[in-house]
Amino acid sequence: MIELLKRMLLRPHVAVLLLVSSLLINVLALAAPVFVMQVLNRYVAFGVDGTLLALSSGALLAVTMELAFRWMRLRLATNISIAPDEKTALAMAETLAGSRLGVLRQIPRSSLRRLVQDSEQVQAAFGAPAQMALLDLPFAAVFFLVLALLSPLLCVVAAVFFLAFLFFVYGQVQLQKARLAHEGEERSRLGQLSDDAILGAETLRAFNGRAYLMHAWTRALRRQQDMLRRLALSRGGMQACTQSATALLTVAMVGIGAVLVVRAELDVGALIAANILAARSFAAVSRVALLADVLARAAQTR
Repeated sequence: MIELLKRMLLRPHVAVLLLVSSLLINVLALAAPVFVMQVLNRYVAFGVDGTLLALSSGALLAVTMELAFRWMRLRLATNISIAPDEKTALAMAETLAGSRLGVLRQIPRSSLRRLVQDSEQVQAAFGAPAQMALLDLPFAAVFFLVLALLSPLLCVVAAVFFLAFLFFVYGQVQLQKARLAHEGEERSRLGQLSDDAILGAETLRAFNGRAYLMHAWTRALRRQQDMLRRLALSRGGMQACTQSATALLTVAMVGIGAVLVVRAELDVGALIAANILAARSFAAVSRVALLADVLARAAQTR
């Protein structure tokens, strides 16, 4: 996260434009819940076709403007990481080309190849999608503010869900870091063994080291596969929990909101609008949660 902020601050005028566009995007995103609420409360109640036409035209205009701002923000975000990515790539090339041979020979070739390959993963982690997910997170407060205006109780329910989900994600990300470190070690060990098999082929055959190499290779491969399976299960579990949390949030919002509607403390249009607002807020939080997983993988490569 800190690296993303540093990259944005390198071009402050672009960062300001990104913030302004993100604010406009999230304000325009309120058009959908407002449209639903107004249609249910005004058109369905009175049946005036002109009201529906006006509301639909306004909602379509807001959606079109939101799409335009999102496209412009995407084009701006793609320019943020150009200079840092180029600097990182050139620094890596300079290190490989300018270091002393004695130093380079002490580093396994598999590690050097991995360094070149992992630079692409770092660039992808700090790309435009990551920047936009980070920019949308603070503006989730806009949805919370509107939700609080509609129903303070439903706002509290949504906040409890979000905090619980963030604590879960934080624990999963910390676990991912440890597993990624172990997987990287096993991957480097496999790379070293492959170098030994290729570069030391004559020595291997002269001293009949095939059995020893195969035993070490099998152990390293099994450990790496075990780590990869655990990482896949963890990532799949995060996605499954995100989907389940979204469904549970909908059930809680609609269930509690229905009680408020029966008590005449909330109308149906406001209930549906509140559910949409909570879903949009949770979507912004879940994108950042997935971003944290990507950044954790990138941090292991830096």
